[in-house]
Amino acid sequence: MDHQNQPIKKQKNNKPEHQKRFFSENHSFKKRPTSKPYQRKEDIYVTNKSNFKAQINQCETILNTENTNEIFLHCVGNAISRGINLALTLVANSNNGLGYEANTSFIELIDDFHPLHDDEDFTLQKRLNSCLHIRIYRHSKNIINFAKMFKLSELVKWLGLSEFEIFTNLLTLWIFTMLLSIRLGGYLPDLDWFGIFSPLFCSDLSNGYFCVIVGIRMFLNNDNRRKSFNRFFWSLKFLILTVVFKYLLCRKLSGEQNLDYFEVFAPLFVLLQLIAVRACQLSNAN
Repeated sequence: MDHQNQPIKKQKNNKPEHQKRFFSENHSFKKRPTSKPYQRKEDIYVTNKSNFKAQINQCETILNTENTNEIFLHCVGNAISRGINLALTLVANSNNGLGYEANTSFIELIDDFHPLHDDEDFTLQKRLNSCLHIRIYRHSKNIINFAKMFKLSELVKWLGLSEFEIFTNLLTLWIFTMLLSIRLGGYLPDLDWFGIFSPLFCSDLSNGYFCVIVGIRMFLNNDNRRKSFNRFFWSLKFLILTVVFKYLLCRKLSGEQNLDYFEVFAPLFVLLQLIAVRACQLSNAN
């Protein structure tokens, strides 16, 4: 028999079909209340009937007055978008003080079908619905995000240092911390304190040479010589005060001179006051 003339049989789809919802005109439909498995004070359930502003005030009250650093928003089905808007509003109003993370799950819902006639039976319908759980937490108060507090351009103006000088200071400070760790660990017992502070002194020498070259070029090529003088003398004061502070600290740690720590840190206090005055002057100028 020719196989080409045989009718092609349709293959059955083995995928499970979705269970159709029960519907009957002889029953009255009623949803059961959604279960609330979490009953802590930090758990807030969001529904479409919830007052948006009232829930924002509730969340902020819990975070600000209660002894807690996190809350949990739970929303089901159509209320998920409302819960997301609530979480984003709280984070936006916190000025980067709050963070959030989300998880999804499923919940089983039960619908009741009550008979309208005596010859009908009571029927239950179970179905699954999506859930969203949003954890809103407060950032640690001990962690200061320095990059968000100041911009590089602001640091350059307030400190009176160029990007090259800032990079040099940070690099030599990293080398200094490495030498200090090795010295305190007992691996280089013969290394004195002046040897440990030598990277910082080299940085000051390099920055001093850089300031002299830049000052001369600004004086020769710039019509505003007053600005070049101010830039040069500010860098000179900055270098002198930092070098004196490091020198006194080395003598204090090595025991060569009996100094109080107030005397050692006096140049640093003067430098901080000068930076504060400079920052105020720049703010008023802007």
